[in-house]
Amino acid sequence: MSADFKEGAGMRKKRMARCGLVTLAAAGILLGLGSARAEVPQAQTPLRFSADKPQLLVTAEYMTVDELTEPSLMALLRKYDILVAPCIRDYQLETEDGQKELDRLFTIYEGAGIPIVFWPLTPRKDGLYLNKLASKTFYDYIDRIYAWADQYQHPILAMILDIEPLNFQSGDYRSPDQPESEGLGLGPVIKAMDPKCFKQAKRDFIKIQEKLHAHGTIAISTALDYAAMDIVMHVSAWEDMSGGPTMGIDWDYVSFMNFGSNNQKFFSGLLKSWKLEDTRYLSYKLGKAIYRKYGNKGAISTGQTLPGEGHGAIYTDPAELATDISVLRAAGIMHFAIYDLQGIAQSENPEAWLQAAREAQTQPIKPAFRFKAWMIYQVFKKLTLILEVARLSVHHPCSEPIP
Repeated sequence: MSADFKEGAGMRKKRMARCGLVTLAAAGILLGLGSARAEVPQAQTPLRFSADKPQLLVTAEYMTVDELTEPSLMALLRKYDILVAPCIRDYQLETEDGQKELDRLFTIYEGAGIPIVFWPLTPRKDGLYLNKLASKTFYDYIDRIYAWADQYQHPILAMILDIEPLNFQSGDYRSPDQPESEGLGLGPVIKAMDPKCFKQAKRDFIKIQEKLHAHGTIAISTALDYAAMDIVMHVSAWEDMSGGPTMGIDWDYVSFMNFGSNNQKFFSGLLKSWKLEDTRYLSYKLGKAIYRKYGNKGAISTGQTLPGEGHGAIYTDPAELATDISVLRAAGIMHFAIYDLQGIAQSENPEAWLQAAREAQTQPIKPAFRFKAWMIYQVFKKLTLILEVARLSVHHPCSEPIP
């Protein structure tokens, strides 16, 4: 009998409910950055990073350069020592105007002492993310990024490799279009599971990291939070389904996307009596697994303050986000990211979000045992084994390998 079950002894017996899959689409990441591995131009704004010091990063998926360089916002970023990860789009690399705008952002931030972490997304027609079915597309896209960096002499000290299911939904650089129908869209990602392609992707992803290292860039991999069940069960099922190998590669840093607002919406839709405390206990369990494997090389991206590509539920109160961070801090996680800066900047009190997050990083809160969340966790463990067996019988055409 597990310690957690003993902890729940004496509670009323509660009925079990079926568990579904949490799907999240968003970016996340977080951080840690060490010394560069190759000779690169000296950065004017070095990444002030120590793996033993709590780091906080915010993503900026849709914000314009004008929005990102608004003086009062930049003052807050400096005050709370925030790393910023703007989304890097193809138009910023292909057009002269886009290249100059990106150069303007870097120049202004360098002058202000605000560190930038690159977060590249491929064009929508290519699926946006790094994925086992689009490894070479992403690999070639990185060449264009470094060509821009060489031309404008902006060393890229860190890059987020956002590993997720390919996303071909329509939209522009400011937002995705609203989906025509609700649903998890699990069919395509389940059909794309294939151990052979997964093995090839591992080789390809290692080559991508080697390219970053050759340019003196730190590689920050991402993973969806439920992929942490692969750590618990020592398999690769969730990684395979959600985009490709994360845990099997020695990335410099790994950030898991654990968006409490969206998880709460999902589970409360399944179980009417599901509470936010249940969501947080489940996050705590996942956080412990992540910390056990990665220590201070692991991070968690929290949120959401913006619906994003996944059209997710959002938090409107900084205290909700802060409590999530405190719970994960109790699990051992030290470094965090927030999705997204736009939602913070457009709120009535942007500083309240950054202040609450920073304070939460120093105030761990161990959640009380939640029987219902514990049962869901056990269901996920069994589901993980079922998926691992099922993927052995799935065969999908692999992408073109990276030479």
